Formats: sequence, C-alpha cells, structure tokens
Amino acid sequence: MKRSYNEYLLPLLALAGTWLTACSEDGTDPANPYEGNFTLTTQAEVDAFPARREANRITVTGGDITDLSSLDVSAVGTLVIRNTGIGTLTLPKTFSVATKLEIAENESLVSVGDLALRFVIGDIHIEDNPQLTDISGLMNLKKMTGKLFVTGNSLLGEDKPDQPDTYGFNVIKYLISNSVLDSDNVTLSNNHPLAVTDPSLIGQGGESGGVYSYTIKSDAEAAAFSPSGKEVKDLTVTGPQVTDDGMALLASKIDVVQGTMTIDGAAIKTTETFFGKVECRGGIVLRNIETYDEDSGNKFFNNNGFKNITQIGGDFVLENIPYLIHWGSGNGFAQIVRVEGDLTVRNCGMQQMAFASLSEVGGDMTLEDNCVETYQGFFWNLATDLRRIGGNLALVGNDHQNGLGGFEKLEYLGGDITIAECGTDVSAGGGIPYVSVAGQVGFDLVERWIVSGVVQPGAAVDCRYADGSSVEFSEVPDPGAPRTYTIAGRDELLAFAPQDGSAVGETVQDLTILDPDNTISDHDLSFVKNRVGKIAGTLTVEGTSLTTTEVLFNDGGFTVDGGIVFRNCAQLFNLNGMKSMTAVGGDLVFENCPKIATNWGAGNCLSQIESVAGSVKLSGVAEPMAGVTFLSLRSVGGDFTVENCNGDFWNFDVMPLETVGGSLTIRGNAKLNGLGGFAGLRSVGGDVTVTGNGAESGGIPVESGSGQVGLDLLGELYRAGVFSSGAEFAIESNGTNYRIDEL
Repeated sequence: MKRSYNEYLLPLLALAGTWLTACSEDGTDPANPYEGNFTLTTQAEVDAFPARREANRITVTGGDITDLSSLDVSAVGTLVIRNTGIGTLTLPKTFSVATKLEIAENESLVSVGDLALRFVIGDIHIEDNPQLTDISGLMNLKKMTGKLFVTGNSLLGEDKPDQPDTYGFNVIKYLISNSVLDSDNVTLSNNHPLAVTDPSLIGQGGESGGVYSYTIKSDAEAAAFSPSGKEVKDLTVTGPQVTDDGMALLASKIDVVQGTMTIDGAAIKTTETFFGKVECRGGIVLRNIETYDEDSGNKFFNNNGFKNITQIGGDFVLENIPYLIHWGSGNGFAQIVRVEGDLTVRNCGMQQMAFASLSEVGGDMTLEDNCVETYQGFFWNLATDLRRIGGNLALVGNDHQNGLGGFEKLEYLGGDITIAECGTDVSAGGGIPYVSVAGQVGFDLVERWIVSGVVQPGAAVDCRYADGSSVEFSEVPDPGAPRTYTIAGRDELLAFAPQDGSAVGETVQDLTILDPDNTISDHDLSFVKNRVGKIAGTLTVEGTSLTTTEVLFNDGGFTVDGGIVFRNCAQLFNLNGMKSMTAVGGDLVFENCPKIATNWGAGNCLSQIESVAGSVKLSGVAEPMAGVTFLSLRSVGGDFTVENCNGDFWNFDVMPLETVGGSLTIRGNAKLNGLGGFAGLRSVGGDVTVTGNGAESGGIPVESGSGQVGLDLLGELYRAGVFSSGAEFAIESNGTNYRIDEL
C-alpha cells in the first residue's frame, strides 16, 4: 500500500509542540526542538542505547562500531556518524533529521543502504568516506529542504549511462527528478575521478576521459581540482578567493575548455596565467573583476592573455571591469577577427583600438555604460574592420562616445539598431552629430546603411542625440514590412535561394518550404541562409530529404523569432542546429519525423530550450527520448502534446517543466510507463489527457514506485490546484479509466 507523507509527518509535528516547550533545557540546539545530547563510542553503547522518540544530537564515533541497526530514535536534530568501522550503514528506525546528518571519515563504509529516513529539514554531509560506492538508502527521502554535500568520496559516483536509479549519483538524480531535492542545493566535488560535479550531467558519462563541467571557487579548490581528462566542458571560476595563482593551477591541469569559460568576481590581475595557455573553444565571459596591476602609478587589468586569440567560438562578454586596458595592435583583444556569438562590453574601460581587427560578430553587439576613465582616458569611438553584425547593434550610455567610428565598413546588420544616451558628458562636445565631420562619424552613416540595404527590411531603428531627442531620418525610404514566402518544390527553392551566390539577404515574416516528393536535399537547403537573415514569424518545413538542422541554423544561419515546425521529414535526425536555442517564440512541432534524435546529452539538440511561447508537439518519434530531450524546459505557453512516440521512451525524468498554458496530452506512447518530469508542474491551463501509454511496458502504474512516477501524481497535482477549474480529464492505463479525484 502506498503511504502518504502525512503518516510520517503528522505524528512528528504533534511531537514538535511538546518538544518546543522543553527545548530550553539540556543545552539543546535552538535550530530544532529536540532534547538530549549523546555520544556513543563503542558497539556496546550503541546496542545498550534505550529507545527514544527524539534526541537533540547523537554523535556516533569509534572504530569498534560496526552496526547501527539497533539504534531506535525516531527523530534526531543532528546525527553525526564519523570514524566508525561500519561497512553497510542501516538505520531502520530513524525517520527524520531536523538540522544535520553527517556521514564522514568512515574508512570501511561501502554502502549507505537501509535508511528509513523520510524527512531532512537541514543539510546532509557525506564526506571523505574512501570506500563508499552506494548511497541508495537516500532514495527513501520524501522531503529535503536543506543542502546535500557529497565530497571527497574517492570511489563514489563514477558516471555511467543506462544505470538504475540505485547506482551511484543516479540516486541524487532520482531525488531531483521527483522534486525531493533542488539541484541548486547539491554540491558534488572530489569524488570518483569520473564523477560529475554538475547534477544535470548525472548519467551521461561512461567512458574514460569523459568531459564534464566544473565550478572553482577558491585557489584551494583549484589546487585540489582533479578533472577526468585534459578537456572540460564548461569551466566557471567565481569569487574573490580565486587569484592569479589559482588560474595558473587550472591552466596546468587542462588543455581545452569545450564550452563556456566564465570568470566572475575573481581577484585576478591578469589573463596571461590562463588564456593563451588553455584553448577556449566556446564563449568567454569575464565579469565583476575589480582588481588591478600597477606600473608607475598606472592601474590596469592585463588582458594580454588574449593577444594571440583571433576567434571567440561563442559569446564574448566583458562586464564590470573598471581597469580593463587596451594597448592597441598586437595586444589584448586587438587580434580578434570574429566573435561567433554576442559581443557585450558593459561598464568597462574601453578604447578606440580595443577591437582593431574585428570583422564579424555573429550575434548582437552591445557597448553599454562604458564611462570609466582609465589612465588611457575615456572611450570616444572605435577603430575596427567590422563588416558584419548578425544580430542587433546597441550603443547605449557611453557618456564620452561622440562618434560612430569603427562602423564605416559595415556591410550587413541583421537586427535592430539602438543608439542612445551617448556623449552626454560635457566634454563630449554634444555627442554624436548627424553630419559626419573630421574625426567624428555621425548618424548619416546609419542613413547610408538603411538606404544601401545594410539594415534589413523590418528592422527597428532607434537613434537619439545626447539630449535624448530622436534622430529623424526624414529622407530615408521606409524599408517596408518583411514578406512571407511559401516555397513549393526544388525549382522554386532554387529560384528563391540560388546557389551561385547571387541571393540578397533579407528578413522575412513567415517561410514555408513544401516538398512532398522529397527532392530538396541538405545541400539545397544550405543556401537558404544566404537569402534569409532572420525569420520574424514561423519557419515551416514539410517533406524534403533534410537530415540535419545545422544547414539552416549554424555557420551563419538564420534566426527564427517565432515558431519552428517540421512535418513529414522522414530523414531528419540531427537537431544540433538548435542546440544553442534557449527560447522559441511560437510553436515547436516535430510531427511524423521518426528519426529525430533528442537524447544526445546536455548542450545538444533541444536540451537548452527553456521556454516555448506557443505549443509543443512531438508526434511519431521512433528514436529514444528521455528527460534530456527537454532538459531545460520550464514554460510552454500553449499545449504540450507527446503522442505515438514509440521508441525507447519511458519518461521525461529530469525535465523541469512548471507551466503549460494550454492542454497536456500524453497519448499512445508504447513504452511510456511513468510520468517522471511532470512533478514540478505548477499550472496547466487546459484539459489533461493521459491515455493509451505503455502498451509494450505494462502501462503507467497507479501508484508511484522506484523509478516510476505513477498516475497518483496527477491526483496530487489536482489537489494542489495545478489544473484549471474547468479542465476535462481523460486518464487511462492498461484499459482501466480513472477519475482524477480518485487518484
């Protein structure tokens, strides 16, 4: 029989009223209402310890102690199990811990096994147990509001795919996916060499040299850092306890950062101890660095670690670095030719030659609030080789900027333009003029962009003088609203996006490509991005022989502000053209695209998408799906529908979905046997249909069990007010229909 939380919790709460009246005596911990502090140092003392309903603190320590199964205390404030001889930890009679559970420095401990523990209001520390490999006893937890620290257990947590929930850190993944534990409250460090430190990556490893993400918060952590190989995924260095020494230690241990390198608030004075020594293939973020070096009274943050770097493989963000200095050609950032993502410089020291070689920014370019006076002076304008900006251009709040120098060679600007609040300082001579003069490039440059087609049709242009008044481009023709195109067949596609390089780029409203005969190839579709810079509305692809979305969205591909719809694309499997997307502005539909792969791991396929403004629909997928399919998805504005997906798809386990604006439909999925991934729902605005699932796997159980979230979850959500008052429910499993109010 399934037992409710209240069967355990209500008696404990009743006891709490009694304990609170007496907690002033016996030196009890004020953080919990229990009485009595006890230290047990031998097995005989453990065996002789009388049964109690509660205790303030119990400390168990001593190599003679090998078995705690006789310890009969239902509720404990703090329970410490340290330096014992226990091999398998069993606590069958302790149901709650109010302040802290510590399991540490137990040389023989192999397994945290049979725990009756249901509620931990405080923290759990599992630390420095050198033989520990099993923490499956934590799976009985129903509620945990504190933090979980699992550190220094050298054999625990080797990451492998396709393991049961009871294996290694899969226990933690299970607790997170069942909303027992918040992933933000989990700290994993210095465990098995192939263990993850990021809970979201649990279960994705399995091979020697697995690549994982890490966060380093001090020089001491950098010294203890033991990565699984010479390459890491994302590396985040944060906090004032990290100095240049710590960065040098990190550089001695890794060769490559595959993803994003972030330094936030570190007490470093130079970039030369790390950058230039470690290859950073993705984005680079430097923010909140207020430390500096000094020479002859000149204060500066040394960026010469970048002097040989020519390309940034993702976003390049510089924020709140007041002593950032730019020494011109051959130094600092002056050799960077291309930034694949966004370029953001905000509240930093800036100079004209900061990006002297820059030719292309793939995303947005933002220079904002760069008002800092360095020993080189203020930021007045730029000198670059800039030819292309894929997204928006924003120059805002740079109080000494009085010209648009550095943008004269621009040939393409894919987004909107915002230039405002620049040149407001009295020394800036009134800011940016309209008509260019010697030494000052004015707003007439923007006019030339609009007239010549550098600015795309439909772009918003908001330019303002230093006094806040709008710049009027009265003689400039209206570029007109974006057009909508429907392409039927290969001949029309070749006319729309010719392969001879003659296409003229534009922003379109909606683009529909129809090819029921499947004559359009990946190669044909790769030329669409030469014609289309952005789709303001919806992209629809029906039919075609398309196999990969990378030909549409990667390598200078177009962006989509609205919905993305793929139908009847029988050969489509690679969705990694969408792996950097975090939001979809309309519907996200994959209908009768049986080969699409959605489970290539975090950072791939659809796993970065956090919100979908419209509806989500997956229909007819024959490949495996799991929680990683929508690893980041929290909000769906319309319906959420998954139907007739008959691959190895058991549940959505770690999906963090919270809001569905429309109806929730999970129907006809042959192997689906659980509702993992839906426990975090807070609001569903429409009807609920869960029918016809699990025909090949025994269906969805009524009651949740290990590894399976049952239909009872729907009853819990119903009673919690998650579903709308007028919702209609169709709930069925194994041929039996259920009313929502009986689950």
